[in-house]
Amino acid sequence: MFLGVDLVVISDMVANKVISAREVLSEFVSNYVMKNSEIGAFVSVDLDRALADADLIDQAIVKRETNGRLLGVPFGVKDLEDVSGFTTTKGSALYRLSPPSKASSIMVNRLIAQGAIVVGKTNTSEFGLRSETTNAVFGDTRNPLDLSRTAGGSSGGSAAAISGGLTPLATGSDGGGSIRIPSAACGISGFKCSFGQIPVEPSNGSWGDLSSVGPMAATLKEIAYVLDEVVGPDERDFRSKERPFGLFYQYWASQRSPCRILASKTLGYAPTTPEVSAAFDKALSLIESQGIAVEVVEDILDEDPLEPFMTLALAYTLSGVEKDLRTGGWEVVEPVTRQWLEYVMDLKAQDLLRAQSVSYEISRRVIDKMQGFDLLMTPTCASTPPELTTQGKGEFDDSNWVRFTYPFNMTRAPSATVPFQLSRSSFPIGVQLVGRVGRDLELMAYGSFIEALFSNNM
Repeated sequence: MFLGVDLVVISDMVANKVISAREVLSEFVSNYVMKNSEIGAFVSVDLDRALADADLIDQAIVKRETNGRLLGVPFGVKDLEDVSGFTTTKGSALYRLSPPSKASSIMVNRLIAQGAIVVGKTNTSEFGLRSETTNAVFGDTRNPLDLSRTAGGSSGGSAAAISGGLTPLATGSDGGGSIRIPSAACGISGFKCSFGQIPVEPSNGSWGDLSSVGPMAATLKEIAYVLDEVVGPDERDFRSKERPFGLFYQYWASQRSPCRILASKTLGYAPTTPEVSAAFDKALSLIESQGIAVEVVEDILDEDPLEPFMTLALAYTLSGVEKDLRTGGWEVVEPVTRQWLEYVMDLKAQDLLRAQSVSYEISRRVIDKMQGFDLLMTPTCASTPPELTTQGKGEFDDSNWVRFTYPFNMTRAPSATVPFQLSRSSFPIGVQLVGRVGRDLELMAYGSFIEALFSNNM
């Protein structure tokens, strides 16, 4: 944990002049110098700018001219998201030499307005398309818990920065599991809001209505604290929703115990490794020991919705980069990216509509299955994070380890992941918690209870 405390405490200490924002930034600099070269979490930093911002915050605190809730908290920004003064490479040689962004994203601006300090950009896979974080420009992001393993993706740079203690806060985006997968892989908690809770600008090239952006931190406590500052509508995003009727941080503090949980180890199509299976069984037993009713059902879905999901994801991606690809970009993108995008080059309108229709069918199926239950619980991933190959090119033994997350991008439902370990020596697995669309606060309250239960079990 950064500075040995969470970001809520850091901000409070800075606000009360127990520690200065510059001293907090000095901790980041020290951690960055010691760890980033081996982890590969950050791809660019601007320490002079960050230290100057810290000095401005310290001066404003002395003059009592600021009351932000994230004072002095350093944060990284996933390299799919714009930050004024930084190049957004999207993990691709196609944009490596692009000029720095002239403006920051809505979420980044809201974090800065509360006194958080941008320190740099975090690594991602090319265009956020892969479930591990590696690209031809910046290479692999390695898992701080085991440097031989992937950190997951595509927000792996952000997850690794947090798990490795480089920074307490980073941004992520989740179009198919890209917050939940790396959070689970790196042993931290993660939270994907219902679609539209946090606004985005179309120019950011997000995956249409599959993707949700959001803050990433080590615990749900910290995530909830930050969510209260970034949710809410913006007129630039006509899909954005009104603020929830309540505060995430208050619902986190309530640690509400669910009464009935629907659990599925496979969702009907995704087998898990023996290690994940055993850990998930123990997690369910621990929950049942609290008097919570758990019903295990394996036919949540009839089949893996990978094909319609990829149709949507790749179509959204292509629409955002096609102009640049047509002007010579096809030769510089990675081979796997080119292969995938070529797959949807001749996509017909009815193909896209058919994939959208499958999303509605999945949503109705999950809603029906969840009747009478507070939430749905699954493994976050089918295995622990795979090892990088000896060539270090981000290739993996098991290409099917991330089948549990993308259905809940297709349904637009809120979902979270919290870490669970069989023993202190075992690698943590993520346990995914799925709520109902629009009931993000409720899911946060249940997630807080389960996260604390799992943590106290260790």
